[in-house]
Amino acid sequence: MKKLLCLVPLLILLSCGNPRIERLPDSTETGLTDYLRSRHMSPADLILRSSEDSRGVLLTGTRGLQSDITLLRYLVPVLHDAGHPSMALWFLHSGDEERIEAFMSGSDESITAEDLLFRADPARAGYTEYRDFLDYLKAFNAALPENSTFRVSGLPPLPDQADPFLVYTIPELPVSSGTRDRVLIHNPLQNSSGHWEIPFQGGLVHLMIHKWSLYRYSGILLSDSPFGDLYLTIEDRDAGRKVSEQYDGLILMGDREIFQPLSLLEGFINEGNTAAALESFPDQWIREQIKPAAYLMNRKLSSRHNRLTGVLEDMEVSAEEHYPQ
Repeated sequence: MKKLLCLVPLLILLSCGNPRIERLPDSTETGLTDYLRSRHMSPADLILRSSEDSRGVLLTGTRGLQSDITLLRYLVPVLHDAGHPSMALWFLHSGDEERIEAFMSGSDESITAEDLLFRADPARAGYTEYRDFLDYLKAFNAALPENSTFRVSGLPPLPDQADPFLVYTIPELPVSSGTRDRVLIHNPLQNSSGHWEIPFQGGLVHLMIHKWSLYRYSGILLSDSPFGDLYLTIEDRDAGRKVSEQYDGLILMGDREIFQPLSLLEGFINEGNTAAALESFPDQWIREQIKPAAYLMNRKLSSRHNRLTGVLEDMEVSAEEHYPQ
């Protein structure tokens, strides 16, 4: 019995980290569906609404998820064609503006995408897809007509620069939105207790599976919308804090894609850059005098990545259970 009692807290903790999908009340489902059918927007429509008074957008996503990079790739030509060719990325550092410009223009071929990611944050930014996205931006710039460019900067933007139209960040790196519209990507997220959740207790995932085949990729205004009355996390629901109090818009990125993790860069931290990488691991017992420090840091990153991958797999299984048999 004593052993069983000891296991109870562990079982509670595990269940809190993987909540099952909850259906929204029928009346709420009907209201949300009617709204989408009458006022559906694409993600681009939502982002470009901010161009009407040049406010710009603060886009909040989740580190390590494929859906964020898919959305950013989609938005680059959209922003360029709309006359807003600028983007700030959390996985670049604002102090590296000259290096970023040299990389994007191709004027210094010694600078690589991995160099820029490492200088920003070796503890967070070492993903293959982030590197590939920077290479995509470089190729996109190279294909533009002369005297045209898509400007890429780090986060936060330098105060003496014109603000980029779109700023992409993550909750771990809070940024003041200023006059920008605050837009959230519908991703799995961590609450303040560190537990991972499916947004809105999974209610929108259920609807994407059963009723929203045409609206799985949508931009949604939260103000004056039934979506704005929803609760993003269980903590928000308990506190009565509506999502419209935190964000102005929401972007749906599908019912499966949001559970796909990114891939860690092999050898991102190595014995050649260990000393620099240690600055990003201030809370670790790793020290420069320990010979295999790169191995220890990579082991920590792999462990954290594996935990996230496991959480996403469990969430995807929960979603699969809602698919019609």
